[in-house]
Amino acid sequence: MGIVAKSDPKFRMEKINFIWSKAQNSLDEKMSQKLQKDLATFDSLYMSAKQDSEHHKTIKSIEEIDMKLEQMLRRYDLEDTIRAFRMKYKYERPQIYAETEESRSNSVLHAHIFDDTRVQKLWEAAREDEDFSLEELDAFFSALKDHETKIDYYKNLIKQEKERKENEIHHGDDQEHEDLTKKIKFTNKKLEEAFEILQGQVTELKANPFKNPKVRQLWNKANSNKNLSPSQLEDIKVELRHLEKQMRKVDYHREQLNNAKEMSKYGGEKTNSLHDPEITELEEEHERLARKMKKLEHHITTKVSHTEL
Repeated sequence: MGIVAKSDPKFRMEKINFIWSKAQNSLDEKMSQKLQKDLATFDSLYMSAKQDSEHHKTIKSIEEIDMKLEQMLRRYDLEDTIRAFRMKYKYERPQIYAETEESRSNSVLHAHIFDDTRVQKLWEAAREDEDFSLEELDAFFSALKDHETKIDYYKNLIKQEKERKENEIHHGDDQEHEDLTKKIKFTNKKLEEAFEILQGQVTELKANPFKNPKVRQLWNKANSNKNLSPSQLEDIKVELRHLEKQMRKVDYHREQLNNAKEMSKYGGEKTNSLHDPEITELEEEHERLARKMKKLEHHITTKVSHTEL
């Protein structure tokens, strides 16, 4: 696959230019041109939503466009681009629009989005871990946000206690003070337990980062093979990531093929045929991807079973 050498299109939306800069060199010329047209469509959608927002249209419309944009990028197998998009526009800088020169030049990759130091460090560990899928990272981000909300509640209790001590004129409120103290201790205990669970998610993922049962089994088998060096294990881990990605891609194309076949049943005589050119093309692509996946799986299985020193 050759790198496409061409001048960047100047989309109106900064986020579309960002996606184009990340994605264009991952595609051949034909697919790059097709992506450029798709991005132009989304550029117009965002511009329309921007104009509507000036008339107090809800943020939900933007979120829906973001979701459809990610679905489109998945058709091009641009998971890394989706990850970068989420990092910049959903996690690190949750703004709808950022089109000033200042926003273009400022890096937000290491922006502190959590006030609590431990929560921020845990987010950085998850964000930089390639084993977190987009869905897992999304759920983990939400869990950390929820945890920080509970921390704010705990801090408010501490503030109440401090204010009470500074105004020791309520001599008859011993029960109220005792109840507040118990609530603070209980909340702190629950916070620590919740944080340990969040930490455990990161630790558990490092132990076995894979979701597909076959891939998990291969990784466990590799780790139990004492003849494999740490560097060999790391190479196998990288290959297993590729395998799991290929498996997801095969599943996605199988779904697309089944949907196309289902739709052809309701398209009349003209399309009611499994020899429809589009369906035939999808079948050939699915078979090609399946062969590629099986070849990689066999290669890794052989490497994992390696017994020579």
